[in-house]
Amino acid sequence: MILRIRGVKRVRAKGRLYYYHRATMTRLPGAPGSLEFTAKLEALSRSNNAPKGSTLGSLFTAYRASPEFDQLADSTKFKYRKVFDALRSQDRMPLVQIEHSYLYGLRDRFMAARKRAFTNLTLAVLSAAFNWGMRRGHVKTNPVAAIEKIARPRNARVVNRPWRPEELEVVLDAAPAWLRVPIALAAYTGLRESDVLRVTWSCYDGSAFETRTQKTNMPVWVPAHYRLREILDTTSRVSTNIVVGARGRPISRSALTTSFFNLLRELRDAGRIGPGLSFHGLRHTLGTALAEAGCDPPTIASVLGQATTQMAEHYSRHANRRHHAAAAIERIEARDRKTERKTTL
Repeated sequence: MILRIRGVKRVRAKGRLYYYHRATMTRLPGAPGSLEFTAKLEALSRSNNAPKGSTLGSLFTAYRASPEFDQLADSTKFKYRKVFDALRSQDRMPLVQIEHSYLYGLRDRFMAARKRAFTNLTLAVLSAAFNWGMRRGHVKTNPVAAIEKIARPRNARVVNRPWRPEELEVVLDAAPAWLRVPIALAAYTGLRESDVLRVTWSCYDGSAFETRTQKTNMPVWVPAHYRLREILDTTSRVSTNIVVGARGRPISRSALTTSFFNLLRELRDAGRIGPGLSFHGLRHTLGTALAEAGCDPPTIASVLGQATTQMAEHYSRHANRRHHAAAAIERIEARDRKTERKTTL
């Protein structure tokens, strides 16, 4: 007969039974009925009845009601809320019990159930909430700061890779007129998808764009590339928004995403473009092009509306490697040609 204990969850893995405190999902040591098992269960049960205001759920509630959370971009708040929902079973977890062992256990369970991206997002949200709580006196430290995120596998597919120039030409040529506009905006201004959808004609004076990014609230001023100007010059101004759907009305992000990826799928199946293209990859395309043109990280960050130069420095390092590699091969070719000439004499 299998013993069932109130407040304890049984988990079978690889033929073995493991026991967890149901409310906090903390693994219990030893066997049911043993001294260490019973002591740990009683301690967790007592701490789980912590007064209101000292639990993970109360920290999340206070953080979500704060001006700091309210000032986040809508897309960021949407992702954070998905994490809050996923952690709802942990709402009664006392803050004093959230230590490294608990966080590593939580991280590993999320990795198994929800994969790498959501696991790392969960750690980021937890860290943001604890950092906010430290400034408000809810907690003394941020235990999440010491928890390593799940590293990207070496064989993982490249996400948001830069587009090759010929791929951009193929997609712009094949896209319907209304879809060509947001693609060109992203490719030649580096605006994120959320900013592309909300940018208005008042932000464009015919030669440059001036706006603010929704994610970082950073000011952006960027001259319009001549190819972008050519597209916008033939675009009817039927709305205050530059990007509109086939019927001339502003469209949602989901509608744009669906149409965009349907087009990419058709072109990829026809062998006209390679795999791995994405809308955000257009932003990386511009960042890479700026670095390869010799722009320094602060300049790249200014164009892309980045709050720091971290990503811009990544583009610059990649461009420098390409320049160094090209220069090295040129030297080898020059040496080999010189040797060939001597041999033929």
